[in-house]
Amino acid sequence: MIDHRDGVFRLTTRNTSYWFRVTKFGHLEHIHYGPKLKDQPVDGLLLKRTSALL
Repeated sequence: MIDHRDGVFRLTTRNTSYWFRVTKFGHLEHIHYGPKLKDQPVDGLLLKRTSALL
């Protein structure tokens, strides 16, 4: 099943989910691929952590 809401594409099979979106720059951004997710807001999945290499 493919669903598109709030700018997020959600592809779902019986056991897996693949979620991605198009950024404001027109690039595809991976959000989640793995175990099937329940229908939920993507805010928590969009949190990115980076660290500076010193």
